[in-house]
Amino acid sequence: MFDRALNYPYSAIEGDFLFTDGATIELEDDSFLNSRQAVLAVGSNRSPEQLVRKFGRNETIPVTKATLRDYDVFYSAHIASYGSIPAVLGRSDGTSVDLSVTWLLPHQLERMHETEALGKSYDYGESYNLQLDLGNDRSAKSIGCYLGRNGCASFDGGPIVLKEVMASDRKFPSADQKTILTHFYHLNCKNKSFEKWLETIIKDDVFRAQASEELASSAIKNDLSDFEVI
Repeated sequence: MFDRALNYPYSAIEGDFLFTDGATIELEDDSFLNSRQAVLAVGSNRSPEQLVRKFGRNETIPVTKATLRDYDVFYSAHIASYGSIPAVLGRSDGTSVDLSVTWLLPHQLERMHETEALGKSYDYGESYNLQLDLGNDRSAKSIGCYLGRNGCASFDGGPIVLKEVMASDRKFPSADQKTILTHFYHLNCKNKSFEKWLETIIKDDVFRAQASEELASSAIKNDLSDFEVI
């Protein structure tokens, strides 16, 4: 029950790949990127494991590596239905963060919207002026991203970045998912074990919403002015 919560953002592949038939192969032909919307995979959308959950085994999606300047990947001020505190993009001047990009056809973008709690936890925005290196001389008309509505979770007065996401010149401390969840548990639950608390987070929508509200009450707002919400 707890693996999906504790293992977020799940295993990633080092290079560019093509997600197809529920498996991955090396991306050898950039023509697969044509007529697709480039969308930053800030958290788990970089992982084939999560793409299978969202798209099954009947879609083909290119996923490529990119480096984004002046941003980092932070823990969000909400809790997902499967028990993780997920990722959001946030400003970090001078930092260069390694991200993935999913290249989506229109119907795939529509499906991704359905999985991202738009209007509740995230907005979808696009940008035309990011300092983003897509690699391999690639370009995109615009770059999409799912933008956290609540901002970054505040732990001891400051934000925390995802340890599993690599970056250079980081300005903030990092931690993995289990550390973050355990820290939040110790701050907010005194009468049950961590395992029982996490089980309740996953199974009880009302309890989870209350925990998310607690995170949101002290959230640090993001500067995401490079994006226009669609």
